Amino acid sequence: MATTTDEAYSSTMAVSKKVILITGVSKGLGRALALELATTYGHTVIGCSRDQTKLDSLHLQLSGVSPNANHLLLNVDVRCNRSVEEFARIVKENELVPDIIVNNAGVVNKQGNMWEIDVQDFDNVIDTNIKGSANILRHFIPLMIPYNKGIIVNMSSDAGRDNTPYKMIAPYCASKWGIEGMSKSIAQELPKGMAIVALDPGVIHTDMLESCQGDLASQCQTPEHWYALFLTCFDNVSVSCFIFGIFFLFFSNSK
Repeated sequence: MATTTDEAYSSTMAVSKKVILITGVSKGLGRALALELATTYGHTVIGCSRDQTKLDSLHLQLSGVSPNANHLLLNVDVRCNRSVEEFARIVKENELVPDIIVNNAGVVNKQGNMWEIDVQDFDNVIDTNIKGSANILRHFIPLMIPYNKGIIVNMSSDAGRDNTPYKMIAPYCASKWGIEGMSKSIAQELPKGMAIVALDPGVIHTDMLESCQGDLASQCQTPEHWYALFLTCFDNVSVSCFIFGIFFLFFSNSK
């Protein structure tokens, strides 16, 4: 008897659990992604954020939907290299080296002409979006290399590919152009069996979007709707299935 795509994929996932590291996991797209991957597919989530209260509430949710998984959520400031170094040490100590990294943590500056933006605001965007991603990669890629497999997803934006529709957020645009360039360069440096991509998820209603768009942000899709959109676009196969379908091509072909 033939199986449906979902049934076949579920069977594959049942014997292929992954450990997935998500930065900025406590809210927005990061939180939605963590819950989807843990709830639907039973993956183990490693996450970090600077909001302990939201980390605690997420841990309760994850424990409820997948009580047998060894989820690890820590208060980490990705802007701080030493903080990320300690994060990597704890992850290795717990034998949770990630199969997949999602560099999701990001901020946007308060809107304004570049020359009028507060220097601390500018620095915070660059330190979080660029240096934060680099800090994660600096300490976690060496943990993944011995396994000769792994996927890194750096969350990007259309603002890092086409600045025409964007103004008043020059630091954010610069950071996402940087993510695009850094991802392409690292792709040439990674060993066989590993891959890195910059992913533009589209415009999503998050706290970050509200900070620069105000009430207009509510007109955009929610993180949960983002999944529903992919369900529709990819013939009722969830976004996780779509993304991991790509991921497992790399995993199955890696030696």
